[in-house]
Amino acid sequence: MSHKQTPHDQAFDPEIIATMDVALADVRDRLRLAPHDERMASHVARTVIAMTQRGVSNPAALADAVMQQLEDESVVGACGEHFVDAAHAHPTFAQAAE
Repeated sequence: MSHKQTPHDQAFDPEIIATMDVALADVRDRLRLAPHDERMASHVARTVIAMTQRGVSNPAALADAVMQQLEDESVVGACGEHFVDAAHAHPTFAQAAE
């Protein structure tokens, strides 16, 4: 059986990786994530990847899209407060695609 390649199988180019890095840092700052908050940071990173796969390529727009997605998932509130347990209650787009 052959494996059909999907967008999820493709590597990101260095420019997109740099964009994702800037957006991830922006979202971590907005949420005031502590360095030890690995569960939430991992969820945020998966959401950054998912939004990038959907075509968001500007760092500010990507960070805004991630924040909106997290709010829609009830992972964060409108003011940026985060609910760590909620991060694992609903799969992200990246998880759902697996």
